[in-house]
Amino acid sequence: MTLSLNEAKRILDPILPKLSKSINAAINDYKRNILRLEYSRRTRASIINDLMWRYAQEALIDAPGIFWRRKGNSHYLIIEDKFKLKFKMLTKNLRSMNIPTQQALDFVYQENGQLDFPDKPAPVTNILAGYKWNDLQTDHDGVYIVCPFGTQNLWALEITQEKSKEAEIVPIPTTERKRVAVRKVEEDVKNKESK
Repeated sequence: MTLSLNEAKRILDPILPKLSKSINAAINDYKRNILRLEYSRRTRASIINDLMWRYAQEALIDAPGIFWRRKGNSHYLIIEDKFKLKFKMLTKNLRSMNIPTQQALDFVYQENGQLDFPDKPAPVTNILAGYKWNDLQTDHDGVYIVCPFGTQNLWALEITQEKSKEAEIVPIPTTERKRVAVRKVEEDVKNKESK
């Protein structure tokens, strides 16, 4: 049984600012890397995911009821034995993109199966904390907590309105052109027409 949005807000409220700050910090760190212009979307998502985990671990290291777990290549944040959270990049419809492994399917269909940890009771609800990009893929367009259920979300909660605080400066090479040459051509055309 999954928890409702109201119940989720009650349990998650103390850590939502730290989750939001961790996700925003990860995106801002990524945007400072000049090599990002060379990376694919998959690489971008992977780098930001690693940064989100790093910042979240730093922010929540002493938070009560928070446990970190790893299963294979997946990281999970267990919250008060009620939620199992993964960080993800989200689509414009606030869905995650996954290779459909049994582990990924178990997560989005709210089945624990392979996701159980022997030292912890099975969490009630699987949730995602993530961000979505704007249409131009130049900045994130919000930070969210979503509760996936198969091919849709049971609920979604926007946890920040904050956009990146840093301006992105992309150098554009310029070449100086002499407008005189253009004017001369225009004058030559006018002279030929008048003759």
